[in-house]
Amino acid sequence: MKFFSTIFVTILILATYSCKTSNKMFDPKTTKQTVISFGTGGGFTGNVTEYHLSSTGKIYTELESGIKEVGKIKKQIADQIFANYKNLKLNELELDDPGNRYYFVRHKSGDNVHQLQWGKQPLENTNLQTYFNILMAEVKRINDDKK
Repeated sequence: MKFFSTIFVTILILATYSCKTSNKMFDPKTTKQTVISFGTGGGFTGNVTEYHLSSTGKIYTELESGIKEVGKIKKQIADQIFANYKNLKLNELELDDPGNRYYFVRHKSGDNVHQLQWGKQPLENTNLQTYFNILMAEVKRINDDKK
């Protein structure tokens, strides 16, 4: 009888731990954090590559299977990237000029979303291209560090 009690308790403990809820996955559309999303799309395949930088410095990418964490940058760098969005007055820029191959940067804070997309014509504001290049360089650096 004691043997069956031990087995029952063991099964109960294993069932409890296996049913433990996991951490909720990051969702850039519903998170309360400020998020900068950026990436490219279009071209021959029409694929979109999108990354999300959270205010905590974590970078995520969207895959067919869901959102996956790419890595993390230093909080000070993330803070500077978020500050530069306003310092460069990108939040005041209006740009919706996608081409066959396009690039985008989207700033989400609460319910406010500001999106810039380009690719049809060369940019007049080179600050946006530099800003985008810095974001992509951080993703590349994280990927290079994993190798």
